Amino acid sequence: MMLKAFKYAFEENLEVVLRVFLLAIKEAEKEESLDTLIYYGEIYLKYIELTNSQLKEEDIREEIRKLDGKGDVTMGILEQIEERGIKKGIQKGIQKGIKEGKIKTAKNSLKLGIPLEQVAQISELTLEEVKKIKRELEK
Repeated sequence: MMLKAFKYAFEENLEVVLRVFLLAIKEAEKEESLDTLIYYGEIYLKYIELTNSQLKEEDIREEIRKLDGKGDVTMGILEQIEERGIKKGIQKGIQKGIKEGKIKTAKNSLKLGIPLEQVAQISELTLEEVKKIKRELEK
């Protein structure tokens, strides 16, 4: 049923698209876990956005709200997707901060004249990354 919903993603009327999606989710609810439904929801909603370039996620959310409670499951899925997105964003931010700290350590170490191999060890960057940083510092 979820796959059948995809053929309606090109429909101009967003209400029709979402009603088909809701029916598909209702059907899938009987057999699938919440995680699987969330996964389906992420894919389908992204597909709707990509196939209808004028639509944004907020438009989709607003249309679901208009379905008078029939979209409760979908709203729950949207909230889960949003929560996952926030967690992914936080994780990416942490990783970016760690990487920036390693780069700063490498730059400071290179400025002190520490050999490239040791800088790589100290900063936990690859030797190639350290060489690139050194070239940028020499500009």
